[in-house]
Amino acid sequence: MTAVRPEYANLNRTNVAREKKHGLSNSRIRGDGPRSLKLRRPIIGFISNMELSEFEESIEKALNKIPKKFREILEREGIQVLARDKVPGALQDRYGGRLLFGIFTGVPFNMRSMFNIHIEPTRIELYKDSFEKAFADRSEMEKQIVKTVIHEIGHYFGFSEKELRRRNL
Repeated sequence: MTAVRPEYANLNRTNVAREKKHGLSNSRIRGDGPRSLKLRRPIIGFISNMELSEFEESIEKALNKIPKKFREILEREGIQVLARDKVPGALQDRYGGRLLFGIFTGVPFNMRSMFNIHIEPTRIELYKDSFEKAFADRSEMEKQIVKTVIHEIGHYFGFSEKELRRRNL
C-alpha cells in the first residue's frame, strides 16, 4: 500500500473533470464525516513547509503500522491513500470552521455489491496543509497522521464516525 500523488492516481479524465468542476462529490454511501479537528485555540505556527514527498513518506509509515491482513485487502481492492496539499474548496465549504485531516470517499467494503455503480474510485485523501496548521511538532503531526489513516480505513471497513470516535480514532 503506498501513498500516491493525485496526478498519478488511477482516475479517468471524466472523474478528474467532475472533481474540478464540483469539488469532491457526495458519493459516500454513509453519512459519516471526515477526520477533522475543531480548533479551540489559535494556530500557533506552521511546521516549516513539509514537502509533499515527506508527507507521503509519513503516510507510508502510517500504512505500514496497519495489520498485514488489512493492508492486503486495501491493496487487492485498489484502495489508494492520496496525499493532497490542501482541502478542496467544496469540502472546506461543507465543513466550514473545521480543519480536515482526511476523508474517505467511496463504497465501504461491507456495503459493496455487484449493483454498486462506481462513480469515482474509492479512496482516502489526507491533507498536508491541515496537519501543518494544527501541529508545530513533527512527531505530534506524525502521530495524528497514523490516527487519521486508521480512522479513514475504519470508514472503508464500515465503521461509522460515532463508532470510531468511541474507540478514540
